[in-house]
Amino acid sequence: MMQLPIHRFARAVGENAIKQIGVTHLIKKAIGRNDTGGVRWDQRSVDENLHKIGWVSAKVMNHIDVRGKTGVEIGPGDNLGVCYRMLMGGAARMYGVEKFASIEPEWNRKLFAKMSGESIGLAPHHVQALFEDFHPQEPVHFIYSHDVIEHVDPASVFRHAFDLLEPGGDFFNCVDFTGHGVFHNLDRPLDFLTCPDFLWRVLFSAMETTNRIRWSELLEIARQRGFEIVRAHTLRRVAPDYVESIRPHLLQRYQKFSNEDLSVTHCELHLRKPL
Repeated sequence: MMQLPIHRFARAVGENAIKQIGVTHLIKKAIGRNDTGGVRWDQRSVDENLHKIGWVSAKVMNHIDVRGKTGVEIGPGDNLGVCYRMLMGGAARMYGVEKFASIEPEWNRKLFAKMSGESIGLAPHHVQALFEDFHPQEPVHFIYSHDVIEHVDPASVFRHAFDLLEPGGDFFNCVDFTGHGVFHNLDRPLDFLTCPDFLWRVLFSAMETTNRIRWSELLEIARQRGFEIVRAHTLRRVAPDYVESIRPHLLQRYQKFSNEDLSVTHCELHLRKPL
């Protein structure tokens, strides 16, 4: 049985229908807002932005020596701050590849100034495109994403990342395995795995949401694409009793996963292209 209150279901159907016929896009255009797939960080405080930038940057640079290298961020949203932090850390060039027209240049310039206190003479390159359509002219040494892989086709993204990277290049991702949209509930983060596929399409056919991939599937995709797994670390898990309680309601294809596998709700995955 699908675990979603009827009022949330009705709201999601309405929101999806409105977006499907283009009303959402027209409203955003009228008020001067671009489409974006995630949080609008330009509407949050500078301190909140700096906290997010610092957290993501630290995660990446704890695993990858960026000095003198060319890097790519997949899906920066409206915030190129992490790319800029990589340049401050010694990266030679950075690309932020974002499919939405969500980058706000003036906001990012102000943010960069706040981060460094003065210009470092470099700025990230913003590319509006699907990552799979991105083909830089120079070698790429590292690629990373933060809360993006759950929104895309991991197999195609991993394949393209492998093709872009130089031998020995690094691919680092933080991945969120919880429900999104009306299923966003950190107390019940697996309820979205109870939604039948036909209802999922009714709720999200025009919305950006999760691909519902699980932890072990992601690891297998990485191996199939040829990556070495340098580090596969779970950042957050749900309580075993919740997994047990939700298991009878899960779709059949999720019944095969172990409780340990299902319990992973956030991870970091550091991959490397073999030499």
